[in-house]
Amino acid sequence: MRKWQFNRSHQILLFPGGFLLLFFAVPFLLLLVASLGRSVAGGDWAFGFSAHNYGRLYDPYFGTSLVYTLALALSVSSICLVLAIPFTWMLSECRRRTRTLWMVFLLAGLTLSEVLVAFAWQILLSASTGIPQLLFKLGWTDTPLPLQPGLGAIMASLVYMAFPYATLLLYAPFCSIDRTLPEAARTLGASPMKTFFTVILPTIRGPLVAAFLLVFILSAGSYVTPQILGLPQHWTLPVLIAEQALYRFNLPFASALAVLLLIASLIILHLAERLRRSGPSPS
Repeated sequence: MRKWQFNRSHQILLFPGGFLLLFFAVPFLLLLVASLGRSVAGGDWAFGFSAHNYGRLYDPYFGTSLVYTLALALSVSSICLVLAIPFTWMLSECRRRTRTLWMVFLLAGLTLSEVLVAFAWQILLSASTGIPQLLFKLGWTDTPLPLQPGLGAIMASLVYMAFPYATLLLYAPFCSIDRTLPEAARTLGASPMKTFFTVILPTIRGPLVAAFLLVFILSAGSYVTPQILGLPQHWTLPVLIAEQALYRFNLPFASALAVLLLIASLIILHLAERLRRSGPSPS
C-alpha cells in the first residue's frame, strides 16, 4: 500500500516536473550553448565552444549596466516594501467590505500592461499635460518642467506596477497574525512602533523576503519602462540584451549578457534566502 502511494505521488509530480524541465531548464541550456557560440554574417550564429563572448563582459560599459540594473531593482524592491508593509497592515485592520474594495482595486491594477503603465506615467509627468502643468497653474512653480525622461520616472512607474504584487503577498500573512500578540506587547509596556517592528514583522519574515524577491525579479527584468521613461544612460541590461539580439544580430553575445544577469540575480536570491534563514525565529 505504501509503495503504491509512493509511486502515485511520483506520478503526480511527473507533469509539473516535466513542465519545468521543458520550459525552464531546456531554454536555459540553449541560452548557455548559444553564449558559447559565435556570430556569423547575415545575422545567424554557429555552435562553438568559445569564451570570447564572456571576455567581452569585462567591458566597463556592460559592467556598469549590470550594477545599475541590480541597484535599480534593489531600490524599487525596498521602496515597495516600505510602502506595502504599513499599507497592508492597516488594510488588514479594516472592515471586510473596505478590504474587499481595496483588493479589487489592486487586482484591477494588475491587468494593466507595462506598456500602458509606462505611457500613462509619461503623460502624467509631461510638462504639457501632467503634474508639472498642474503645479504651474496652481502657482507653485514658475514654469512647467517635465519630470521625464529620467531615473525618477522609471522608479515611479516600476513601483506603481510592483506595489500590488507586494501587497497581495503580504495580505494573507498580516491577516493571519494573532491579534493577541500586539495586545500582549502593549500590555507589557511596548510602544505601538516597537510592537510593530519587534513582534509583528518578525512573524512574517518569510513573506517579506518573498515579496522583496518577487519585486526584485520584476524590476530587474524590466524592458519597456526604461526605454519609454528613461534616456539611453538609464537603460537596463535587458534593453541592451534585446539590442544585441534584435538590432546587432549578435545572439551569442546577447545570450552571454543574459547569463550574466541570471547569475547575478541568483546570487542576490541566494543571499536573501540565507538572510531569511539566519534571522531569529519569532517567539
